[in-house]
Formats: sequence, C-alpha cells, structure tokens
Amino acid sequence: METKTKITIKEKIKVLSQEQRVLKNQRKTIHLQGKRTMEPWQAFYKHQANRSELRELYFAYGIIKGRDIEVLKTENKHYVNMDNVNKLVEEYGTTLRLGE
Repeated sequence: METKTKITIKEKIKVLSQEQRVLKNQRKTIHLQGKRTMEPWQAFYKHQANRSELRELYFAYGIIKGRDIEVLKTENKHYVNMDNVNKLVEEYGTTLRLGE
C-alpha cells in the first residue's frame, strides 16, 4: 500500500510534466507541430494552472525527501502556496517515509 502512494505522487508529477510538453506546442499560433487539439488560449491557461501545481508538487516532494525548506525556497524564485504544499505533505508524506 505504501509503494502505491509513493508511485502516485511521482506519477502525478510525470503526467503533468508530459502534459506541459504537449501544451507548450498547443500554445503556438504560427509554428504548430502536429494537429491542433485545443485553442491556443485554452492551452495557455491550462499550462499556467499545471505550472503552479507542479511547483507545489516538487516543493512537497522535496520536503518529504528531507530537504531543507529554506534551501527549497531559495532555489524556487516563484510564489508557492504553502497551505497547498502542507496538504500534499500530509497526504503523501507519511506513506513515503514508511515506504522508503
């Protein structure tokens, strides 16, 4: 059960990262490669939402793995909602530490 949760946070990061790659191409208006699956403005807003969620996931993952919060804050120059990070740490943290 513990390893399933450990995979879940990693899989969530992987899925969102892959989606970011697709959305980056969909945001283009002139040099689009492949087939358009959504409007550029929709891809833009979805990309922004995923970006903030990924920031929080990476931050929470670093805390769970034992990295210092101050080091993570200096590495990340963008705003991170610590309430969301704390929820993610509570959700994934205990099972990750048990599964290691």
